[in-house]
Amino acid sequence: MYKMRKSAQGSSWLDRQAREKFCDMALQITLNGQTREFTELADHASLSTVVGALQLQGDRVAVEHNGEIVSRTEWDRATVRTGDRLEIVHFVGGGNC
Repeated sequence: MYKMRKSAQGSSWLDRQAREKFCDMALQITLNGQTREFTELADHASLSTVVGALQLQGDRVAVEHNGEIVSRTEWDRATVRTGDRLEIVHFVGGGNC
């Protein structure tokens, strides 16, 4: 069990052991064949949160999560966990035919 302590200013903070444990809980995935770690995201982030962390515009990308295409309407409900595989394709427009 982790202990909460009070700082001199009165705010709570986790002891060192707890901080180290929580730091190890960063989201680690394979993104387009490359290992990526998101230290700012928990190990169970929504797909929309991951796309936002990548600073991608959701209306211009398609996402495959563990081999399955995920509809944009399902991104908030799709949970990404450490070890998952994402393939993201960014659409680019322009040019003349």
